[in-house]
Amino acid sequence: MVCNLPAPALQALIRARISEYRTTRQGKSYRLVDRVGQQPDKSWVFADRQFDKRGNPTTEEKSLWVWNPEITGDGAYFSPPSIADQDPNALKNLVDIMRRAFGSKFMPAMLTLGYAVAGIHYQEILEKDGAFPILNPFGDPGSGKTAAAECALSLVGQHKDGMMVEVSTSAAYQRLMLAGGLIHCLDDPKRDEYLDEFLKGFYNGKSRVVRGGKDAVGFNTQRPHSPLMVTSNHACGENSAATQSRLVRLFFSKVDDGDRAAFRELPAAQEQASGCFAQLVNLGYPAAEVHALEQELYQYLPHAHVRIAKSLALILHYSIKVAELAGVDPALVREYVCTNVCTQVNDPDEGGDSLRDFLEKLHVLQSQSKVGDWNYRRIEKESGESVLAIYVPGVWAVMDRECKLAYNRKIIESLLMGQGIRKTKQRFHATEDQSRAYERLKLSASESFPPNQPDTTPRWCYELPDDFLRDYSQKNLSGEVCGTDGTDGTDGTDGTSIVSSPESPVDSSFSLFHKEKEQEGTEVDGFETEVLNFDPVPKAESSVPSSVPKTLEQNLSPEKSVIEKVSAIEKILVPCSQKNEQEPQSQKEAPPARNITPLGDPPIQVGDRVQYVGEKFTLQRICGERPLTVVKIENGNATCSHRSSPPFEPEAGRVNPCLPLTDLRKTGGLGNADAP
Repeated sequence: MVCNLPAPALQALIRARISEYRTTRQGKSYRLVDRVGQQPDKSWVFADRQFDKRGNPTTEEKSLWVWNPEITGDGAYFSPPSIADQDPNALKNLVDIMRRAFGSKFMPAMLTLGYAVAGIHYQEILEKDGAFPILNPFGDPGSGKTAAAECALSLVGQHKDGMMVEVSTSAAYQRLMLAGGLIHCLDDPKRDEYLDEFLKGFYNGKSRVVRGGKDAVGFNTQRPHSPLMVTSNHACGENSAATQSRLVRLFFSKVDDGDRAAFRELPAAQEQASGCFAQLVNLGYPAAEVHALEQELYQYLPHAHVRIAKSLALILHYSIKVAELAGVDPALVREYVCTNVCTQVNDPDEGGDSLRDFLEKLHVLQSQSKVGDWNYRRIEKESGESVLAIYVPGVWAVMDRECKLAYNRKIIESLLMGQGIRKTKQRFHATEDQSRAYERLKLSASESFPPNQPDTTPRWCYELPDDFLRDYSQKNLSGEVCGTDGTDGTDGTDGTSIVSSPESPVDSSFSLFHKEKEQEGTEVDGFETEVLNFDPVPKAESSVPSSVPKTLEQNLSPEKSVIEKVSAIEKILVPCSQKNEQEPQSQKEAPPARNITPLGDPPIQVGDRVQYVGEKFTLQRICGERPLTVVKIENGNATCSHRSSPPFEPEAGRVNPCLPLTDLRKTGGLGNADAP
């Protein structure tokens, strides 16, 4: 046929003929389908059969939809699903075999069926709620995730061609665009950042728009019309809080009491499972019932993101409907979700709290010594208040390099200011190198010759009080805040175990807060720490210092001792309220040091010239290069100077080494008269 009309005139002619056909001649206008399954008017069209929006069988003459084999390329692109003849017992037969196959681990598979049924009403749910969750069955290999997913896909005839492996973003969107209300499954994807970003876009069902299209003009819009499920050995979304809140992660444990022979019966049952398709379509989407169930689940999800309750309510509603159709007690499904699934997903980490995530990651970096006094330090106020000063630009550079964050520095600063956190100017160590060098020197320096303090510089920082840190770090899964002693108000005598709260930068025994408290000897949780030199004494004598109260001394039995002897050091915790401030200085001094020298060698005294003969490494390597002068002897160690005559003070920026007496040999002496 040859037509010389321009395109606008041709389109006008077609519209005129169609209008005449409909109005004057009472004709019918048929439409070619643009997808397999549910069409825009809720009708269902497959290659060999059609259903109306209530699930009743219909024909082309009634629906006015005509099957278009080009959308599947006659099976070359993907095979269209085949719906079995309708059988009211098809669903019950499938569920019965699944119960035998999965045994006591059947409920996760039941929820997977519920998700597939919800997917049948995907377009209606998306129109009303604007979102549809992504189910992520995860667990160890062999736990039955893929088998459960295939059973779910079989409800819409997708058990053979609905599984996708290593699919590109464009191909996945194209498949979901050409299928209406037909669930697909991405099986065992790789764990990477691409996966999280890939899944995040499906939650709201938004279109993917790329350049091109017909005749390479305009744009190609790919809007999904079907849901996507992801089975994996790992839990998806761990590196993205936004993706995590859009998923319903369902854990599958390995089946240990199931009937292995039942798994061989599943393929035959899956072939007939779509015989219940009309029943599932007729369920519709009762939004009011789902929203009421969502309100009920909130009490079990105090810490989870608000999306989790909404998504879980949708899956639970349709799982209950499947249970009713299959003859399973719906109360069992509800109980499993409330007691098991809600406990798993009620995680503060999934709540999308960026500030809490920032503080927890900061605590991890501090424990790894990647942040320190140059950008993260504890400050004791004159009022007695203890705060954690954070120089945000400094710690953010480290955190952004070490962690994968879904937020930026401006978000954290805005959240801190929203919590009323003050921004003040405090002094920090000038550089990281100086701070680390200072900490290393403190390990080898003696109390009499401490290392020089590093240079400091003022920086603008946020001051976080201890109470604020506990509010963000001590939330347990029951919604209660544990006490500072690690308890939750119960003693566990009723048979219930005491749940410990997560560590916070305040409560961790390895935190900067406790390190500084122990080094300075100041009060920590109502106690004061004293470090005493350990010197073995005869059994008849008491090893408890005179400063310890009598009541505490009576409790220091071998069975219930509070003295831990570690590397020849005792740490005794004494209540600050009982500390005797007027104790004579002589009682606080350490026991006299004993010169430990090799058998046959004369004892080393202060003022002697010695040679280091121990292991040659780090600072001691330098000590072994030339003779040293003994300046002080204490606890079997000698503080030495490189100078041969007074004054013996070290040069600026250096410290006199403290070396074991057993590693020193006399080479001559200046005499005690020349000693300091």
